[in-house]
This record gives sequence, C-alpha cells and structure tokens, in this order.
Amino acid sequence: NRKFIELYKDMIKKYLHPMIDIDQMQQLIYDIVAFYEFKYPSVLFDSIKHSTSQEEIEKAKEIAAMLDINQLKFRLYHDYVQFLNCPYWQYVKIGKTIEDYPYKTDMLVFMSENGIVHENSLEGLKFGNYLNDIENINSIVDVYEKIIKDNMDVDYSQIEKCIQTHEHNLVLRNELLKLIPYAMIYSSNSLPEYGYIRAKSFVSEFNREYKLNMDLNEIEEIISRDYSEKIRKRKLI
Repeated sequence: NRKFIELYKDMIKKYLHPMIDIDQMQQLIYDIVAFYEFKYPSVLFDSIKHSTSQEEIEKAKEIAAMLDINQLKFRLYHDYVQFLNCPYWQYVKIGKTIEDYPYKTDMLVFMSENGIVHENSLEGLKFGNYLNDIENINSIVDVYEKIIKDNMDVDYSQIEKCIQTHEHNLVLRNELLKLIPYAMIYSSNSLPEYGYIRAKSFVSEFNREYKLNMDLNEIEEIISRDYSEKIRKRKLI
C-alpha cells in the first residue's frame, strides 16, 4: 500500500492526474472484491466441501461462468471502467508556425481509445506538412516517433503528454490490480482459502483481458504458511 501511495503522489507531482482519485481507487478495490465474492459465494465452497446437492453446485458454477469481466464492468461507475481500460485521449492538438507568416496554425488529431489515429487525421497531417509521409503510420505513438525521426518543426507537446499520461495510467492501474488478491484473502466476509480461489480467478481473467502477467507467488506463500505453531504459542501466553 505504501508503495502504491508513493507512486500515486509521484504522478500528481508530475501533473499526471489519474482518472479517479485515491479514495475512488480504494472503492474500486472494494467493488471488485465484492463482485468476486458474489460470483463465488462462500456457500458454494461450503457445498463443494461438504458434498451436498450436486445440482445446486452445478447451478452455482453456471452462474459464476456468466459473471465475466463485462458483467463486472456493467456494475462499475463509468470512471472506474475508464480507469481499468486506460484509454488514450480522444484528440490532441499539434501546431506549427507557417513560414513567412507571423502566426501559428493548429490541427486536431483524433484517435480511438486504443490510440489508433483516424484516417482523416492522418491525411490531414500529411496535407498540412506535419508529417513528410504517413506510410506505416497507424497509432499516435507512430506519429510521435515519425515527428522525432524526421525532425519536423512542429509543436508536438500535447502528443507527448498524451502518450506519457497513458503510460503512467497503465502503470498505476497495474499496480492497483496487484493489490486486489490481497484484499480478497484478507476480506472479513469469508475464509482466506476461499479468497485465494477468488484471487486465482481474478488474476486469470484480468491477465487475459488486459494482457498482464500478474501472479500469485506471494499469495501462495501466505496461504501455505503453517500458523499452527504461532497459534499454540499465543494460547500458551
């Protein structure tokens, strides 16, 4: 938690404001944990453990399978979903000074949430001589790298800020997601062993959705510890 707070404060110092504030991030953790506790209720694990009605168990598994990430997003505020998706800005402004004229001209470059620049914006960049050519240029990152490579005399500060903000948002989101498995196993609503099963599902689904490589190595070490000796000593004391 301290590491995450320092990362957040460092972003603010650099004027890179996240889509949600720190209190909302805490609420997002609660909301995701609550969703997985609803998806995999403790009574389901109790039923499996004690081998009660197989029909009820299968029904619960079917419901859990339907509660995917899209269903989770339907239950989150829009800003929370945006924080998870880390979209690029809708547009950025690029400028240049016209030779022999005492003023600056600007152009808006429009892009999709994944940073792919709209075709008409690419044509505009070429027509306005913001880029020498647009061959193999698809994303806003391609545009930025092309400007740097060709040493174009344009103001690309907003493009740079857009890319930097996106990258920082990704880092912040990924670090927050790493905290959620801990919230699951330490939840007061169920046993840690149930929280561990939920955490495995969470990591698998979010790794697949956002192309991450989260693991549960530290969680597995916590779960596998032998606490019996500590409990015995505490009773003796």
